[in-house]
Amino acid sequence: LTIFDAEKVAPRATYKVGENGLPPVGIPYVVVNGKIVVKNSVVEDIKAGQPIRFPVEEKGRFEEVTVNGWLGKHTINVSPGQNIDMTCNPVLESAEEHKHE
Repeated sequence: LTIFDAEKVAPRATYKVGENGLPPVGIPYVVVNGKIVVKNSVVEDIKAGQPIRFPVEEKGRFEEVTVNGWLGKHTINVSPGQNIDMTCNPVLESAEEHKHE
């Protein structure tokens, strides 16, 4: 749980030596597993969480993606002249049927 004021949050980290890990300003409290780990904008010496680990895999999951392959998988293929009515159940209807009188 992070408590912050969106108007006051700002980064402080830079690429300069000694400034690359600075926490942002404007986040006065952070709670992890019910323990306060940032209190009054000061990071406490508390290790309340635990790292998320995944088993090592012999073969990676990389799959080459083409534009057409991605579009085919992540978009709805609608024929020219058809509209999708998203006001209730998605139903394909032709543009002619959808015209208002």
